[in-house]
Amino acid sequence: MLFKLEIPELAKHFMVVAMDMRAQGKSTDTSLEHLTYRKFAEDVKALADTLKLRKINILGWSDGGNTGLEFAIKYPKNLKKLITSGANVFPDGVGKQEVENMMRDAARMKAENKPEREIRLLQLMIDEPQITKEQLNNIKAKVLVLAGDSDLIERVHTEYIAKEIPKSKLKIFKDTSHGVPIEKADELNQDVIQFIQK
Repeated sequence: MLFKLEIPELAKHFMVVAMDMRAQGKSTDTSLEHLTYRKFAEDVKALADTLKLRKINILGWSDGGNTGLEFAIKYPKNLKKLITSGANVFPDGVGKQEVENMMRDAARMKAENKPEREIRLLQLMIDEPQITKEQLNNIKAKVLVLAGDSDLIERVHTEYIAKEIPKSKLKIFKDTSHGVPIEKADELNQDVIQFIQK
């Protein structure tokens, strides 16, 4: 489970709702269309509506961070604050070579008749997200942008995200990869608690 090191501590301070995005973890997906982070954001909104939560904070890692950014863009009135770790706003945020590697992997998986679910998730990372500078400039919520200093997401890309969101704060974790929630759980917990409670 993602955030297994964070949920117990954060639950002492906040109501925590942990969800897996469609086609990931314990969530199912019966649709056949392409996956998008905007659809994931719509799923988050649907869950919040079902739980009668009008305005929420979001902590998202990697795909969850991308989803949080899409939520901030599409549902500004429903977001208090966003914490995003290891997010990107266009595919090349991971570097052109990594995107080319994913494209080769997707072609190989199709040729080997791998499960469609696995191919769709990889295709999502090849095609998405496609968030523009203007969309970032228009995010109204306060956003804490996080990454590791050895993150899969290129540092210049993470810095670009933080620079373009008006009310953002940037933190780069030292000696950390893309796995900030695993490698720096205690520090992340304190950052999240302080950021939300401010």
